[in-house]
Amino acid sequence: MLFNLLTMVIANVPRIIVDLYHTDSKLGVFGILIMIPTIVILLGQLIIQPLLNGMSENFHKNKFREISSSVKKMLILITAVSIPSALAGYFIGPFALKLLYGVNLTDYKLSIALLVIAGMFNCYAAMLSTVLTIIRKTGIQLIIYTGVFATETAVMAIVLK
Repeated sequence: MLFNLLTMVIANVPRIIVDLYHTDSKLGVFGILIMIPTIVILLGQLIIQPLLNGMSENFHKNKFREISSSVKKMLILITAVSIPSALAGYFIGPFALKLLYGVNLTDYKLSIALLVIAGMFNCYAAMLSTVLTIIRKTGIQLIIYTGVFATETAVMAIVLK
């Protein structure tokens, strides 16, 4: 339950910081841009989910090499999809988003690419959290989530102020 609370807080820190320090129009742009890592995370689940049952079975059979192999496959696949997506986001993202929302986001080309990369790291975190749960190492997750929350809050406050 504490993990769920921290996950929700971590996911909402950027919106809260933007809301505190910027105008409604910036919040609208943020709303459009924040969908990018959300979509990446959802697509990442398509990579992660099919491997979960096998990893769980391998854990119960003490086949740790197979778990490690699955983790490597997921990391490679997530990266292989995310990096080209970040490049595409940089070059055609503003045009595509303008078609969808009618908002000029040309000034946000780098932000779009970085948000895809942020989504990639969120996929890594979701995958590692799932693996830690499978191998019954949940205590470390609280430490990691608390550190991520503190770091994200500090960075967002500095960057967006």
